[in-house]
Amino acid sequence: MDFKPAPGRVPVKPNSGSDRGQHGAIRAAALLAVTLVAAATHCAVAATKVEFWHAMSGQLGRELDRLVADFNGSHPDYTIVAANKGSYTEAVTSAIFAMRTHTQPAVVQVNEVPQPSEHRQSAGNAGRL
Repeated sequence: MDFKPAPGRVPVKPNSGSDRGQHGAIRAAALLAVTLVAAATHCAVAATKVEFWHAMSGQLGRELDRLVADFNGSHPDYTIVAANKGSYTEAVTSAIFAMRTHTQPAVVQVNEVPQPSEHRQSAGNAGRL
């Protein structure tokens, strides 16, 4: 296929510095390739972070910290980040606020906190079948 310039147009002839331009483009492409490979390698080895909120303190909190440290030590692809949010009520309150603001962790460990009306109803029905 022959290239024919539009009528009245003169084809552009490459100047003597075109070789430098081609080498510069090759260098830029090589640099980009190396950068992308380095970035991909960095991303591939990054651990998956799992945020975990809990309400355990005292001996149970220390045991949970030990379990998290053991897990993190034996699973290099994952990192559990445990955070004590205080009492169970404080943990539930924090979780509700986090859900509303779209900042919730992956896992929240809490117990069931009965609402006042549920508590009265449960107490009133105690012992009945």
